[in-house]
Amino acid sequence: MKKNTTFAEMKLKKATTGIATLVMLLNITTSCVDNSYEGEPIASVGDKTLTSHDIALILPSNTTREDSIVIVDDYVRHWVHQQVMLQKAQINLADEEKDIQDAIDQYRTALLVDKYQRKVLDQKFQPNITDAEIEQYYKDQSSSFLLTENIMMGMMAVVPKTAPKLADIRSKIKNISSDNYSEIEQYLYINASKYVMSLDKWVTVSSMTQYIPKDLNFNEFQALRSHQLAEVSDENNVYMFLANQNIMEGQVSPLEYLQDKIYTILLNKKKIQFIKSLEGELYNEAMMNNQIKYYKTK
Repeated sequence: MKKNTTFAEMKLKKATTGIATLVMLLNITTSCVDNSYEGEPIASVGDKTLTSHDIALILPSNTTREDSIVIVDDYVRHWVHQQVMLQKAQINLADEEKDIQDAIDQYRTALLVDKYQRKVLDQKFQPNITDAEIEQYYKDQSSSFLLTENIMMGMMAVVPKTAPKLADIRSKIKNISSDNYSEIEQYLYINASKYVMSLDKWVTVSSMTQYIPKDLNFNEFQALRSHQLAEVSDENNVYMFLANQNIMEGQVSPLEYLQDKIYTILLNKKKIQFIKSLEGELYNEAMMNNQIKYYKTK
């Protein structure tokens, strides 16, 4: 079985290498893409044949010989496997199972309608979502916005024990403010192997603590409650963690944390409203032009 597979692959490789070269020589943009030119047969499964013309249609112009060989090899292999499966399906499926025209028509309709809607949205949809709308939606739906994990504002840093002036920067972090923020960040940028500064934006606690090794048994809840600099260390590094503010899992998310999410929700709602309005306009237009008729049933 292994020898047959290898032999088949060798035959395919030889055939596709030849056709890739042929396609390059014929110049894809002219004779080979001409619909009157059927091309040379490349592979066949039952009564279905793949030709050089078919191959030329899928090859990008100005493709190198090496790239052509790879593309053709993959395409022919996929075509043969697909045709084998298709012919087996045609033999083994009952007539009613093979009757998929309705499904094809429905899919085509849905695809064309979706494409048209997207085109109109791109051309005419101009959403105007205000801060007031976002705040109102937050107030109306706040009970639905419960945190599924702890969030915080603060910082974390992984600093090698060999870093200079470690005691000095530790003291500054304990009293971090807008006055010394830039100095602390510059130090961490130069010396820390990893750091995150998020003093004015809510982030998940897990996004901060992920850099602290589990075997150090860092007490996350104590660090969150204390609002003070917490440290653990190993042989090489000091892991600094400071939560100036935190909100625990199960509590209502702050508006700032949900701003982008609510914007997306409102944007999608307005898209739906726009599409419904478009459908109504097109329906009314079709009615006025007598394009729609309803027939009474007997």
